[in-house]
Amino acid sequence: MGTADWQYLAELLSVFLTAATKFLFAPLAGYYLGMSLKTTLVVTTLGGLTGIFLSSVLGAMIRKYWRSFFCLFLAPFSKQSYRELVNTPPRRFSRMNRLIAHVRRKFGLAGLAFITPLLISIPAGMIIAMNIYSRKGRVIAAMIISLLFWSLTLNFATPALMKYLAENSTGF
Repeated sequence: MGTADWQYLAELLSVFLTAATKFLFAPLAGYYLGMSLKTTLVVTTLGGLTGIFLSSVLGAMIRKYWRSFFCLFLAPFSKQSYRELVNTPPRRFSRMNRLIAHVRRKFGLAGLAFITPLLISIPAGMIIAMNIYSRKGRVIAAMIISLLFWSLTLNFATPALMKYLAENSTGF
């Protein structure tokens, strides 16, 4: 493989990883790197799907060990020992719990899935949704539908938006 081939693979990988984490910037990166619309659409969609599936699997592991991991850093600054911190039940009405309850009540799963690829990162949105809702299959399905919608919308809108910005930029 030549240097150009490795560079193209690196570009594909960077767009793929961007789509797996912060989806909003992936179509812009693909357009900026000169990829075709078809290539960008496929790479961003596959990257987003990978982000959804990895964060659903890894999110369960993170939730399982989060408290002990967090207490590891909190213990040196606390009067309690590490074991006491881990075994103390968490507060029921924390600020985060209230925020999660508000999001669930106000927007539901469809609203959370709709804003996840655009405003929240895919891993964070998946972890939040998996904590709120017990039906994991429904969460994954909602996230996939939202991802496909935003993938089509952003990939087709990016060239037109960039063309408009190029024509109407005033220059500093």
